[in-house]
Amino acid sequence: MKNAQGQISVEFLIILTILFLVLIFSVWTYGVKNKEVNDYRINESAKLVAFSTATAINGAYLAGDGFESVVEMDSFGFDFNISVDGSAVVVSWGRGLVDYPILTNRVVLGSITFGEMATVQTRDGNVFLG
Repeated sequence: MKNAQGQISVEFLIILTILFLVLIFSVWTYGVKNKEVNDYRINESAKLVAFSTATAINGAYLAGDGFESVVEMDSFGFDFNISVDGSAVVVSWGRGLVDYPILTNRVVLGSITFGEMATVQTRDGNVFLG
């Protein structure tokens, strides 16, 4: 009788160990997938910021001297940096960057605060944003 109880205890421990390993694997997989989804969200948000900024710059450039408008600078809750490198708007963050082409390299970036409106204007062939 004692051998039967010992056998049940060993089988129970083996099954419990297997279930615990499955739980650990599931939690680890969820963490990896959650990080991938978050990285994807950041990347897509950065692409949208680059696109909207480049669109504002291109529109001002095509409109010519004297054009002035405002554009909302939205970062979608992420901490992005915007710069212009040659003929591209570059949006960077801690682990990556995206860029979007623009029609001119004569862009002057002023102070840009995300969540607020920024002025876009064209003077003397230069596009000013900020």
